[in-house]
Amino acid sequence: MANLHGSFWEDKIKALAMHDLKEPLGLCLLLFYINRFTRYPQTKQEVRTRFKNWAQYDPIFQDLKLQTAFETFVEVYPKLLKYFTNDKSTSGPLFKHHTFLHGDYHAGNIFFVTDPKTQEDQTPEVKDVITIDWQGYGIGHSASDLAYFLSFCDPSEELDLAIMQSYYEELTKKVPKETYPFQVMVREVEIRLLGMGVSGFNGFRDTPETMKNRSHLMSRNGLESEDMMKHGVLRMKRMGYVLEKWEKENLLHNLNELENVY
Repeated sequence: MANLHGSFWEDKIKALAMHDLKEPLGLCLLLFYINRFTRYPQTKQEVRTRFKNWAQYDPIFQDLKLQTAFETFVEVYPKLLKYFTNDKSTSGPLFKHHTFLHGDYHAGNIFFVTDPKTQEDQTPEVKDVITIDWQGYGIGHSASDLAYFLSFCDPSEELDLAIMQSYYEELTKKVPKETYPFQVMVREVEIRLLGMGVSGFNGFRDTPETMKNRSHLMSRNGLESEDMMKHGVLRMKRMGYVLEKWEKENLLHNLNELENVY
């Protein structure tokens, strides 16, 4: 992913000479999250009701600390909407760079070519990586692909940081560090993860009974409601620790400092 982004960073993307890259075709999935993001509950009571309705589904809905964070976010999210665009930022250090995006980058779309001599090893040597399912490609912010990939992983602050560090190390082999500091990348990814977390939370807008009634209709269209809800829980957990981090950094109540990442 980092090699892909670095290879087409900013002006380098012109080398593709693909007419349909004028529009962000690759952001169909991201824009789906953005659209759902704007429908975050408008009151704290709506958040409480949703947690209460789903309390028996997963322990996450019994987490009072997380519920409080989601209630606080009711007042925060309108101020973040300006970042949920595919345009380059004209002020501040965030979201100032465009590159070529895959648009649906997750482990299910990746093949690892390993050395046959190491096939029996616990950790086979990877010789090449092949990415499939490119119908969502387009131009956008690199953090969109990276955050989307993370949103499919089991939530872990330590693992997320390790993945981001590995990504950044590879990316900056082609992108000068001074033009894209690590702290800027992390903040961009956090913002994107919040949007995906809200999308996950919005998967529980209906009551369990209503969701059960709809599940057969979803199955007929190739969608498994249980899988979608499991992914929603993962995104909510990751959103929770981003909010906790921002609380510790005094950002939730002082979003003017959001771009002060140096």
